[in-house]
Amino acid sequence: MPNPKYELCLLIDDNYIDNMINRKIIENEFFAKKVIVKESAEEALEELRNGLYTPDIIFLDVRMPQMNAYEFLKEYDKLKVNSTHPAMIYILTSSLDPFDHRKVMESPYVTQFLYKPLTQQKLEEINL
Repeated sequence: MPNPKYELCLLIDDNYIDNMINRKIIENEFFAKKVIVKESAEEALEELRNGLYTPDIIFLDVRMPQMNAYEFLKEYDKLKVNSTHPAMIYILTSSLDPFDHRKVMESPYVTQFLYKPLTQQKLEEINL
């Protein structure tokens, strides 16, 4: 079995089917030892605040009910974990709105904007 690139990957997307597919791709490609899936940005933030885990990489959907990616990134910035172990955040979305792209890329935590679906090739290109 190949060694995974990352210890922990956090997948935040309100779409159950997208999460199921993306998780399978991440697992099948041995991209991360562990994958945590959250359908709510608020729940993910709460667990990050409480120190339940420290992801190496986060895949974040832009448009979600209650808390979208911009709001998540604003709150993520307030977490103290960022200074000691900042996660690489990849925006994973189907949105073609240029405003979404521009707005999330303003965050210093966002590494890259990726369009759904997540693929083997996209995973291979991460951190080359």
